[in-house]
Amino acid sequence: MGDDLSDSARRLLEALRRNQTLSRGELAQAAGITERQASRLLTQLRERELIRREGGNRYGRWIVTDQ
Repeated sequence: MGDDLSDSARRLLEALRRNQTLSRGELAQAAGITERQASRLLTQLRERELIRREGGNRYGRWIVTDQ
């Protein structure tokens, strides 16, 4: 995993490892950040291919790839 991740991004990834079906709001709460920050971090983590979304928005889940 990237060593240059912020503390917020690390907390977000840990929350995703614990529960892959969390919504953005639930992820934000679990990581102690705002929903907007969570959205931004999710985009960054996707671009770095550290996470991916499987399934749809409503019933999908997050996959932590640990690349």
